[in-house]
Amino acid sequence: MSFLFGRRPRTNTTDLPKQAKDQIQKLDGPTGPAKAEELAKTLAQMKFVLQGTQDTESSPEQVHQLVTGMIEEDLLYLLAINLYRLPFESRKDATVIFSYVLRFRPATASPKSEPMALSYVINNRPEVLVELCNGYEHKESATPAGTVLREVLKSDSAAAIILYDDPNEDTASSKGLTGIQPEAQQSGNGVFWKFFRWIDQGSFEVGADAFTTFRELLTKHKQIVAQYLATNFDLFFDQYNNILVKSESYVTKRQSIKLLGEILLDRANYNVMTAYVDRGEHLKICMNLLRDERKMVQYEGFHVFKVFVANPHKSSAVHKILLINRDRLLTFLQQFLEDRTDDEQFIDEREFLIKQIKNMLVQFWIGVWAWEVITHEPAYWLSIDCVFSALLLSRELRLQFTKALIDPITLKLKATFVRFLFTMQPGYRSFPQQAQRSPHNVAQQRRGPGIGPMVNAHQNSMTAAQMQAQAQAVAIATDKAKMKSKKPTDRNIPEGVEDCVIGDGVERYRDLVAVERRLDAIMMRKRLDVMDGVNRNIKTFRTLRVWISNTVEDQPWQADTLDMDAFDFSTNMDSSYRVKIEGRLLDDPEEDSDESDDEADADNDPVDEDGKERKKSPSRQFKFSHFFKVMTVDFDRNRIKDGADQNVEWKKPNVGNSTNLPNAADFDQLEFKRGGDENVNITINLVRDEVPERFQLNPSLAAIMDTNEATRAEVVMGIWDYIKAMGLQEDDEKRAFDCDDLLRPIMGRDKGYIPLIPDAIVGHMAPLPPVRLPYTIRVDKEFHDNPEPTIYDIRVQVDDPLKTALHSYIANPAYSSDLREISDLNNHVAVLTQAIMNSKSKHTFFDQLAKNPTEFILKWLSSQNRDLEIIAGEAMRGGGDFADGDEWRLGGEEGVWGRQNVRQSVGLMVSKR
Repeated sequence: MSFLFGRRPRTNTTDLPKQAKDQIQKLDGPTGPAKAEELAKTLAQMKFVLQGTQDTESSPEQVHQLVTGMIEEDLLYLLAINLYRLPFESRKDATVIFSYVLRFRPATASPKSEPMALSYVINNRPEVLVELCNGYEHKESATPAGTVLREVLKSDSAAAIILYDDPNEDTASSKGLTGIQPEAQQSGNGVFWKFFRWIDQGSFEVGADAFTTFRELLTKHKQIVAQYLATNFDLFFDQYNNILVKSESYVTKRQSIKLLGEILLDRANYNVMTAYVDRGEHLKICMNLLRDERKMVQYEGFHVFKVFVANPHKSSAVHKILLINRDRLLTFLQQFLEDRTDDEQFIDEREFLIKQIKNMLVQFWIGVWAWEVITHEPAYWLSIDCVFSALLLSRELRLQFTKALIDPITLKLKATFVRFLFTMQPGYRSFPQQAQRSPHNVAQQRRGPGIGPMVNAHQNSMTAAQMQAQAQAVAIATDKAKMKSKKPTDRNIPEGVEDCVIGDGVERYRDLVAVERRLDAIMMRKRLDVMDGVNRNIKTFRTLRVWISNTVEDQPWQADTLDMDAFDFSTNMDSSYRVKIEGRLLDDPEEDSDESDDEADADNDPVDEDGKERKKSPSRQFKFSHFFKVMTVDFDRNRIKDGADQNVEWKKPNVGNSTNLPNAADFDQLEFKRGGDENVNITINLVRDEVPERFQLNPSLAAIMDTNEATRAEVVMGIWDYIKAMGLQEDDEKRAFDCDDLLRPIMGRDKGYIPLIPDAIVGHMAPLPPVRLPYTIRVDKEFHDNPEPTIYDIRVQVDDPLKTALHSYIANPAYSSDLREISDLNNHVAVLTQAIMNSKSKHTFFDQLAKNPTEFILKWLSSQNRDLEIIAGEAMRGGGDFADGDEWRLGGEEGVWGRQNVRQSVGLMVSKR
């Protein structure tokens, strides 16, 4: 009968890993679905053992047994491989299990030691880390695998295993720490190099989570990453620039450029930075980023471009590109991001770059090459013609300058002139000649014996002053707790006080306390009603206006209008177009009229006579992406060239109930760019994101509800209202009802039961179809001479403005301050009541003493003797009625009142009082 009370048979902790391993291995068999359900229950039990429940805490012994069993059964590796095959709830349980197991340390282990399971994975089973990374191959396992990876990547050893994973034909598995060769260049087949594909080609959820892990891997472990990038410089930045920086995704492109700037400007990556800014092709990429249409891409690209210009040791390739585009850059930078007037640091950096580019005079570089020629270095003679070509000089001037250099008579004069050119340049400093910098050479010079865990040299040790301050803080907290325990709380006046005072003050006080209790009950009930109104899903409908437009680039009819300010190394002349989808929520005229009425009523409101300004309750402004969870764009396949898939898809990331949403989940405008020189018909599909979700009803259910759309709760309540209105409920069995002609197709029987209604309506409800917006992308000149956007109005659901007003009432900070003031007053009243009680005790004492002094004193002495016996622990049943001796009267340390147990008992009694 245990199943009737929800009790499940207990399973030994040591058997859980074996059960889970057996169930995972049988997922591919004919009993796969059944084993999946059993595996979900086993994982839930393992989570309860590790995490505990609200009623019971986890046992360290059981946790240690479970972790040891998982290591012995190799369960971590099996979970990592099959993570995508688990149901949703099981994946969540597996994530919790991974996090707890990889952080677990036995009670006997040192707090600074590595966790037991993590040490086993790093040293004996590095394949677990590789398979967790491979979790990004599947959309289902991307988020849980990424969560576990970022927890594991706090260890330098785990990061080194992922970075240096490089399987070959002989060994397909990871070699672990022992197989790491920092000096060997990677082949690009390891798991780390797959992050580029996951970030760029995966879905939005996979790409965003993979980039977060990729970012932490490159920024958390500076020394390891610096050596790794130096060794694999060409391979890494070739894939980084061509896949991430040149990505079609706006989010991937912007975040990649920002991460590139952080890598280059980090002090640990100084040698990588110097090697990166020596390449001319890298400068071309950055200069093209400055010309991007999206301002945030321009801004992030600017922070990378400034490193090239500020570098005092520019290579010849970088010199050539900057000199050729010198005038264009000066004109371009003068008007670059002029709207960022509040960013003082950006303005200063932009002016600095303009000054540096202005100082790159042609005569300066002629003098540089002349000085090297005069020093009789023959290797540079062959480069003179290349330098003059870069300076755009004519052939005659080049010949004249070469003859002047060969003339021995003017050699000394030319040397003096060259020195003059050097010293006249602003900010000139002499730098010694250095060899060609290469990240490989620097890596060999700084390379240690190998990669291993980085140990922090700064240990957290407390000084004597800090320990003393901590002890004082503990003592102060203890004193406060004692004072709080002694604080009186009773506010009821004791009985009999009204006989000792003049007037009806006691009765009026008790009436006031009764009124206060009724008032508190009423206010609490009203507040609960308001909170209930806030928690209800009350929706209103508003109008969302959508503008759809497109611009074109490099179309055939645009070829005759060249951009003179464009950088001359750009060769991208393919025809393309950019589509912009923008949505705004229109103002509600009814809400505006209600606000105007409220303002008119507020003019005669006596509550505002104190002169306080009446504030308008803020209303949240929802953006375009708030109303939809999926946006897709379908192209007319008959007009797509080469059968390429040009469809666009955006899915809202899962960010929970957070108010600070990322840019990928909170925007008013969606843009995408595609290539083409012909008009194309597209269909924009918008899938609503509503909570609770509305469904489309079939005709039989719509006939009862009198509407074609409703939520699940509305349908259940509508059927219940229909049953009551038609009198179909049975008198004896209230849960049963008769089905008429409308209910019979829904319930599938002649007699229905109310608990079965939610299951019966599932087959008669379907998700709402997406909102389809047709649009024609125009690339012809006639349209773009006077372009006009296509406008659509969509009816969307928003929260009732009354809900926001009620929420502001509940969250009013004045309510908390009033509660604190009332609490202070209650404490003061309790102190006064305590004083009244003490006065009442004194009054009773003296009153009885005055009536019969002899009998009262005898009783009082007997009571004192009895109290002494109780305090000293010497009292007997029936004793202490008379005070025969004088022992209880003796004071001092030698007396009975000076005993240690008596003093402690008296102190305890006084503290309780």
